[in-house]
Amino acid sequence: MNAPTVSAYDFSSPGAVQVNAGAPGIILGASTVHVLAWVYVNSTGLPDNQKVFSLGQSLVLGIGTAGNDAPLLYPEVWDNAGNHYTFVAGEIPTDQWSLVEMIWTQGQSLAGCVNGVQVQSVPVSGNPLQAPNGNGTSYIGAFWDGESFPFSGMVQSVLLTNGADYTATQGFAVQPPQAISNWGPSGAVLIGGASVVALDLPPSTPYAASSQPPSPTYVNEPMPGSVAANAPFSMVVPGDSSTYTILTVNQAWVQLCELTGQPGVNTGYEVDVTTGVSVSDSETQTLGVSLGLESGFDIGLFSAKVNLTLSYSDSFTEELSITEQTTIGKHFEIDNPVQTTTGVWWQAVPTLTTFQVVNNANTLGASVTDPLPDIAATVYPPSSQGTLKTLGAPLTGKTPEQPSLRT
Repeated sequence: MNAPTVSAYDFSSPGAVQVNAGAPGIILGASTVHVLAWVYVNSTGLPDNQKVFSLGQSLVLGIGTAGNDAPLLYPEVWDNAGNHYTFVAGEIPTDQWSLVEMIWTQGQSLAGCVNGVQVQSVPVSGNPLQAPNGNGTSYIGAFWDGESFPFSGMVQSVLLTNGADYTATQGFAVQPPQAISNWGPSGAVLIGGASVVALDLPPSTPYAASSQPPSPTYVNEPMPGSVAANAPFSMVVPGDSSTYTILTVNQAWVQLCELTGQPGVNTGYEVDVTTGVSVSDSETQTLGVSLGLESGFDIGLFSAKVNLTLSYSDSFTEELSITEQTTIGKHFEIDNPVQTTTGVWWQAVPTLTTFQVVNNANTLGASVTDPLPDIAATVYPPSSQGTLKTLGAPLTGKTPEQPSLRT
C-alpha cells in the first residue's frame, strides 16, 4: 500500500491562495482563536514583511525581520473597538519546515509559538475580534488583498480552531487541494504565481531526544512534580482530502519520590509506580484512524497493544506501547550516605495526542498518556549518586493477549 501523497502550496513566485468560506467568520466569534501553519521559509531574498495567513481586518499570521537577519513571528489581531495588537519575536528556521502559531484569548493575551515553544505574549482587551470583511474570505501567502506582502517559500497547511489546545470543537483547515471544516468543504483558488508541489515527507517540527531530569542544586531543594523532557514534536499525518490530522508527542519527567538522607542513616519510602496505560475504545480507534493503523480493537479486561512507529519524518522515529495499566510497589532509599544527600527519582511519561478536522463533521481528539518503565535518579551532591537505591518488583506490565479486530 502506497503512502498518501502530501502536497504543499509553493510561493516561490509571488501569489496567494484564496478561500471563500464562512467557517472562519464563525470561529472568530469564539473567545479563543488559534491559528497554526506549517511553513518553509526561504532564506534567499528574505522579505522584511510577509504574510502566511490573513483574514480581512481581523487577524494576520505573518513573518517579519524587524531589521534582523532571520525571520521572526509577526502575528496581528484587531478587536471590534479598533485596537490593534501585535509583536515581532521568535526566530523561525529557514529552509526547513516549522510550525508557527498564534493564540488570541479574549481579555487575556495574544501569544505566539514557534515549533511548540512560546516566544512572546502580550495582553489584549476584553473586546471580541473585529468581524472579517469580504464575507470571511481568507488568503494564504499574501495580505488580505491577495497581493501585498507576499510570502516566500511553502505553506503545507493552515488550521484555524476555537481552542488553544486540541480539545477545540470548531476547525477550519486549508490544505491542497481544498479547505475543510465542520461545515463542509470550500474550494481554494490559486492566484498569481502560487502553485501546488508534492512533498516526499509531511512537514514535522524538529524532534529532540529526551533530556535528563533536573538535579537538585542544594540539600532539600523542592523539585517540581513534572518537567518537560523535550520540546513537543508535531507533524501532519498523511491522509485523504476529507480529513486533516495533527499528531503531537509531549514527553515529561514525572517525580516519583524526593528524599533527604543523613550520614549513617538508611532512608526508605514506598511509592506505587504505574507502567502502561488503560485507554478507552474510542481513544484507541481515533488514534488508529489518525495514524493509519488498524482500528476497532476489542477492549476487554486488557487494552489492545498498539505499536506506533512514526517513520514519516527523517528526524523522528519512536515506538510507544499502549498496554494495560499496571501499578507496582517500589521502595526508594538513600543508603547510609557519607554526607547529607537529597535524591529525586523520576519516571518518563510521553503523551500522544491526535487532533482531526473532519469534513462536515465535528473535530475529533484523543490523548493517551503512557508511563514508561524508565526510572532515572538525580542527586545532590553528585558524588553521592551511589547511595541511591530502587528496590521492588521489576517494572513489567502484563503481556497483553493478541487483540481481536472487528470487521
